[in-house]
Amino acid sequence: ILESTHIKCENLDVDLLKGLHNLEELGFEFSRLKELDPKMLAGLTNLKSLSVNENELNDGQKEILEKEFPGIIQFKAFEIVD
Repeated sequence: ILESTHIKCENLDVDLLKGLHNLEELGFEFSRLKELDPKMLAGLTNLKSLSVNENELNDGQKEILEKEFPGIIQFKAFEIVD
């Protein structure tokens, strides 16, 4: 059972997270995600911690994620170097 994962990506496929109902921690802090659609995470009913790289988010995304994931969202500032 996968309970914690950190994903490094630039785009998130809708199907990537399907079936991960037991996931408690999800991290995108090392990713270059510009947008994270909260609907993609709707099936993650056990999610207790979600972290994203705030340096990469498009304008307005931080506010959307704070509203959709109160109490579990963490914004981390990482500079991604290739």
